[in-house]
Amino acid sequence: MIVSDIYIDSIGLFLPEPIDSKTAVQEGLYDEELWAESGIEGTHVAAGIGAVDMAVAAGRRALSRGSVESESIDYVIHAANYYQGPPGWTATGYIMRELGLGEVPSLQVNQECNGLMAALEVAIGQLTGIAGRKAALLTSASSWSTPLVDRWRSLGPQAVLSDAGAAMTVTSHGGFAEVLSLNGATLPGEEGWLRGAGSLLPPDRDANWFFDPVQRAVEYASASGRSMQEWLDAAGEQCRQLCLRSLDEAKLDAAELAKVIGFHLARYALAGSVADPLGLPLERTNWACGRSTGHAGPCDHLISIDRLMRTGELGPGDHALLVSWGGGWNTTAAVVKILHVPDWARGA
Repeated sequence: MIVSDIYIDSIGLFLPEPIDSKTAVQEGLYDEELWAESGIEGTHVAAGIGAVDMAVAAGRRALSRGSVESESIDYVIHAANYYQGPPGWTATGYIMRELGLGEVPSLQVNQECNGLMAALEVAIGQLTGIAGRKAALLTSASSWSTPLVDRWRSLGPQAVLSDAGAAMTVTSHGGFAEVLSLNGATLPGEEGWLRGAGSLLPPDRDANWFFDPVQRAVEYASASGRSMQEWLDAAGEQCRQLCLRSLDEAKLDAAELAKVIGFHLARYALAGSVADPLGLPLERTNWACGRSTGHAGPCDHLISIDRLMRTGELGPGDHALLVSWGGGWNTTAAVVKILHVPDWARGA
């Protein structure tokens, strides 16, 4: 869809303590072979802080940086990723209370890594549709600090999981970046790859929080008789088509992009998923800033935008394509134009 008069006013991040891959290898947390194959140099690990509190910290920073006062926020969306809190509870009320927001409508989006991009699509509808909202706060956070997750090995050579929080304020009256287009779609025929072959009945205790997507995919392949390559081909083609549609609606060619911003993945995974299909070199992606951060789910894109503006790799007049996907199987592609570099993003 073509988007008009929708802006990102500010970005806020919370990144806990960094740990480099070399240290992880020395401590036996990471395999040297995986390190060499991925090219990932480090990640961030939160000790004693949950995902929702990282979202609060990021939201607080976004509000302090932007032109939107907290009392002007009239819609809140939280993009959940992995464990956020006990079943039967949603995080938005907690986040709003901690940030001192008013009694405005809120929504929790559960599209895993695609969550913030899906939230942006919802926010666009709220800000341009009959609801007539003026400013929305979007938050997300990922925390993998649990024995139920092996942050270094759960995604194989494709990524290392990172703890982080991210937030942005989105308005209809101006900001540092303008959203020009956004398109999303779901591949229902491929939902099983992240579900696995297990039962959908209520789990025993907290067993459903054990995170092993690679094993789920292997189990689903065995049960369905399908090859993983079929899934990758279908998901890759959907992603390419959404990117091309968003570029066409923004009246751009891929060659005119300053950056393609995907997830913080291994070198080969980022190239294969977003750079190669668009005929662009890896240097035109966010690989250089994402390789030391780790994959923080929906937060990756905002982390990269912040860093790319700080280093001068994104500046006034530049266009960036944001590409996102998540289990279910949902994909989103959006084009944004940088209008100016705000004070908080000046300098590396």
